[in-house]
Amino acid sequence: MTLPKLPTGWTAWSASPAFLTPHGTAVETIVTSWGYRFSAPGPGPGNVIPPGGAMIDVMLLRSQAYRTHRVNLCSTAPVWPGHPRLTPPLTLPRTTAATSEGAPGVKEFRVFGRYRDFYNFEVRVDIDTRRPIDHRWRVAERVVSGLRLPNWPTRRIC
Repeated sequence: MTLPKLPTGWTAWSASPAFLTPHGTAVETIVTSWGYRFSAPGPGPGNVIPPGGAMIDVMLLRSQAYRTHRVNLCSTAPVWPGHPRLTPPLTLPRTTAATSEGAPGVKEFRVFGRYRDFYNFEVRVDIDTRRPIDHRWRVAERVVSGLRLPNWPTRRIC
């Protein structure tokens, strides 16, 4: 995945992608509005987000859908309910009733989708509400709309 140019002070961290296997794979990228340094559990629940801070978590997932029969994930990604086909530029919703797990003072804006038949994806933008969120939302919207999603290989056997 390619990120747009991030605002000054924002940081990004990506997990090394796992190899594609018949059981699937996943890749995660985390973007924060503060100088986040990677730690084993990650930034975790929203209570680690500083006042007025924002965190963008992007997950690309080729894995089994809940309650589906086993398929070889080398060749395609199963269709997940609630993950419609979307292509960039992605649009961040303007409002949300969702909050970050374990942090009711952190709003979570979500974009769930499917990119071609390569993978399903989830973009979660957490914004702390101890300060006005309008500016952080606009900056996060620019980052989300600037994401470029990669093509993942499809193979008959892997």
